[in-house]
Amino acid sequence: MVQPYSAVMENIKLCSSCQKENPAALTVCEHCGSQLVALLPAPTTVMIPDQPIKFAPPTNVVKLAQTYVGSLILMVIGQEQPIILKGSTQVTLGRYNPGETAPSIDLTPYKADMLGVSRQHARIRRSEDRYTIEDIGSTNGTWVNETRLKPHQFHEIESGALIRLGQLGLYAYFESATEADADEATINLKNGQNKLTPQYLASHVTPYLNALASVQAVRNEFLGRTMTEVGIVSMNADESKGISIKIEGAKEAVQLATNKLPSWKQKHQTQISRYREINKTQDDTTQDSDESQSLRRELMEAEIQFALDYLGELSPEQPEEKRKPYLKRLVTHLHVLIASPLQISAD
Repeated sequence: MVQPYSAVMENIKLCSSCQKENPAALTVCEHCGSQLVALLPAPTTVMIPDQPIKFAPPTNVVKLAQTYVGSLILMVIGQEQPIILKGSTQVTLGRYNPGETAPSIDLTPYKADMLGVSRQHARIRRSEDRYTIEDIGSTNGTWVNETRLKPHQFHEIESGALIRLGQLGLYAYFESATEADADEATINLKNGQNKLTPQYLASHVTPYLNALASVQAVRNEFLGRTMTEVGIVSMNADESKGISIKIEGAKEAVQLATNKLPSWKQKHQTQISRYREINKTQDDTTQDSDESQSLRRELMEAEIQFALDYLGELSPEQPEEKRKPYLKRLVTHLHVLIASPLQISAD
């Protein structure tokens, strides 16, 4: 079984046999004599047929990322042991070739030559709590969640992303100290209702929370991330704050609702207000007026564009055609947040 690199830094290599540090330029451990890289012939990378990788994400790595907060964990598909990068600000992925500069992570032991990995294939950088990846001119390309990256352009990766180097796939997991502390989010819902009644909970609060959870689920699926259950930690009504709810597992959806939606709603406030007024005066037996139908169309078009822009921000390289399966679902849940009279703010 191939032993993992438990740490790889820019100027240090860790021996997988004795677990002692060595200067990055060495190919043999100065402590025990073990090889630090796989000294196998690495001829020029050949072109290989491109095929999407369809393997379920590992289920045990999320907890490992929570254990190694601040580290990047790479799980090569088909392997049991992860590669754990501690404190690295920049690493290269590739194959070692005798006589050439070795990559930070030599993927030769994972049949990288047969899977089309170049000697200098991709570079991962860390800036604060963000990770980005760059294809550095590889022969068979670098892919993130099955979207091919343009060479020499950095692309931000989310925890749980599938990275494909040629036909070698690996999942990337990480959890920053900030994320570990921010797993729970407190939101305040205001609508002049400080007393939380069963009727108000069922008619307003529950649909809003369901929409938040659904937006988070669509986002996770779109990015190929492990699905997490959204939970309510606590809920109470306060005279000054309105209805205060602490939830876990939906921090990105909460960020969307508190950071992006308010300005969008302000821009379309006239349409939204008129839409609510018309809905109040109509019931299921009332035929929609021309004004109502026109407002619905205008609002729907604006919501679709908002959702398209949001998906585009999440994965800029993803073609619009691949966004469409998620678009309708996302718009449905966004509409609930937009049409709700509740006003949300972060704690």
